[in-house]
Amino acid sequence: NLLGDYQKSNAVLAIEAAKYLFNLSYDAIKIGLSRANWPGRLEEMFDNVYIDGAHNEPAIEALVRNIKVLFKDKKITILFSALKGKDVSKMLNLFNDVSKKIILTSFDDLRFESLKEYETNNIKYLENGFLQLQKLINKQEPNEIIIATGSLHFIGYLKQEYNKTK
Repeated sequence: NLLGDYQKSNAVLAIEAAKYLFNLSYDAIKIGLSRANWPGRLEEMFDNVYIDGAHNEPAIEALVRNIKVLFKDKKITILFSALKGKDVSKMLNLFNDVSKKIILTSFDDLRFESLKEYETNNIKYLENGFLQLQKLINKQEPNEIIIATGSLHFIGYLKQEYNKTK
């Protein structure tokens, strides 16, 4: 149920902790792992639209590594937002190997600070993250994967805004 190679090491740690702390049987652990999910971590929000709360360089590196494996023949579009104090330049540079289309955006959070200064010829800044996600989905090509990332707060905002539309 969990996408991403880092999930294997997380599962190993969970298994060892479950065995040590709770003396669970192999079958109980197997059932638990089959039901496991990690909201906001390579979570498929819609068909070919994923959200990932990667919010620092190691997490973005892990995301990029998994994009290369899971979506190697797909066109990748990144919708990115981050909170104040993050090294946005370094995080954005990590996406160069996997995406030609990066859109920076805003969301409602007291710790958000505009990312407009990071706009370039290849990277656009457009206000309102949820609206931008909707626009990307409406124009999505059959071979395209959209990934919204950069902050757990941003992912929470997208989910909250989506729930308002239900």
